[in-house]
This record gives sequence, structure tokens and C-alpha cells, in this order.
Amino acid sequence: DAPLPEEVLAVLPPDAPEGHAVHTAIKVSGSGTAGGSRYVYAYRGPDGAKMQFQVTVGPVGGYGLAAARIARWCAMQILDGGVSKEECTRLRGECYDRVREALQSIGKWEGLNGSNVKCTPAVDDDAMAIEAAAQATESKREKKP
Repeated sequence: DAPLPEEVLAVLPPDAPEGHAVHTAIKVSGSGTAGGSRYVYAYRGPDGAKMQFQVTVGPVGGYGLAAARIARWCAMQILDGGVSKEECTRLRGECYDRVREALQSIGKWEGLNGSNVKCTPAVDDDAMAIEAAAQATESKREKKP
């Protein structure tokens, strides 16, 4: 991973303390290219349902170190602070925006890795995946006699 510019470090949330459970709870998946890697925190919701929260590298200019730090911070908010997934999604969007603005301020955003990623999606990617899964399940139910 490329070292983080000081301007990006300055806008990231604080990292999890050494030894905190989120350091081992966050899993990495994807190809490692900008927009392809994601840092995933899987956990049980208040009702015991399996849930996950992810942070992708595309909205942070391809910097895996920044995405990992945001993922750890978000996971701490859920684990230690009892913050909802919806609130964490909003907080993640704010982090994405701050990193994008920092990269733009030093001329390292436009065209980075061939992408211009919109940092605050109109619809959260996690919500879209959940909706798609729900629609697929409903479609399967409708086809059964």
C-alpha cells in the first residue's frame, strides 16, 4: 500500500487502540485495485441477525490504509458505542468526503487510478446489496408452486 499523504492522515478518524478486537475482526476481500478491495466487519445485530459493514478503497482514492482505518473506526462505533449500521453508514460517508477533499486539495484525486469516484452515494452500497438479495429471495418464492 502506498503511504498516506499527511493531508489524508489529518482528516481520518482515530485508529483503534492496539489490541482492540476490531484489528482482527475486519476482513479484507477483493482484488486490491482501487474500488475492488473492501474491508468488512461482520457482526450480530441487536436482534441476533447476521450483519456486515464495509468500507471500500475507491472512495478513499485507492488507499487501503485509509479504508482499513475507517473500517476499524466504524466497527468500534458499532461494537463499543452501540451505533446503528445506518448511522455508521452516514459517518463513513463523511469520512469518504473528507478524504476526497484532502486528496483534491493536493491534486491527487482527479483521474486517480482512472476513476472519479463519487464519495457520498445517493443510496448506500450495503443497502443496495441487501435490497438485491431480498428481491432475489422474493423472486424465488414467487416461482415455487
